[in-house]
Amino acid sequence: GKMGFRVPLPTWMRTRWRSLFEERVLAPDACLWRWLVRGPVEAMWAEHQAGRADWGHQLWALLTLETWLRANG
Repeated sequence: GKMGFRVPLPTWMRTRWRSLFEERVLAPDACLWRWLVRGPVEAMWAEHQAGRADWGHQLWALLTLETWLRANG
């Protein structure tokens, strides 16, 4: 049968999308701060970048949410 492949989100959030995440999600004027508390998001980001936790999929969801809010909000 067919088998899919995993997208390396955890790695990409530490490398190729790191600056994009920091510019969009961690920005002081990010749209999602209307609904989320900044501290826990920053803690997730720091844990992920240090390799202490894998928050890749959650961080990807936040990045896509912020991108959507900027385009539609």
